[in-house]
Amino acid sequence: MPSAVRRPVARPAAIAAVLGVLALAGCGGGSESPAEVVSPSPVDQTPTARIELTRGIHKENDPGGKVAPLVSSPAATCLADHLLKSFGIDGLKNIGVLTPNAIYRSAPRSIPAEQAEKWIAAFEACLDLDDYMLGIARAGVRMEAPAYGERDAAWAKARTCLDQAPGASHAVMLGELTAKPRTDGPTAAFAECVKIAYPKAHP
Repeated sequence: MPSAVRRPVARPAAIAAVLGVLALAGCGGGSESPAEVVSPSPVDQTPTARIELTRGIHKENDPGGKVAPLVSSPAATCLADHLLKSFGIDGLKNIGVLTPNAIYRSAPRSIPAEQAEKWIAAFEACLDLDDYMLGIARAGVRMEAPAYGERDAAWAKARTCLDQAPGASHAVMLGELTAKPRTDGPTAAFAECVKIAYPKAHP
């Protein structure tokens, strides 16, 4: 179908050495045990991850030009919240969406079906999946055959067609996320709807 997290500054070694000497010297030669050393708390990457996901998803789904982004800013924020809740920061890193520093990399590719379903569930909770997937298809057509991409009436008919093909958009997105696209069933139904606006479409 036509793709810095600010960390605590480390204490200089010289200062640490001086503090160590003072601790050993003590005051009055008391025999109290030295205070327990408390390790610094790990940096909470959640605020950074939320901002990065919101910005990254919004930008990644912006065809540019006069075409509105396929994911609005509010929808992108909604997606960031749902994805963080479903995957957690480590989970999003594991599927390649976030870097180790919680910077947005890209949407996932070639992930297990179980993970893909969680990703799709977030999109279904935050936007109309049929509108979104048809928008992706239309963006591709605009690049391949611009004249077909501008036929609003035809694309409106294609959208109406999807109302009669439940699960089609879900199936196409699942195939893309798992890198295992199918050409039958709901995926074929999606292609047939797109053909209303672009006759050369194929599953």
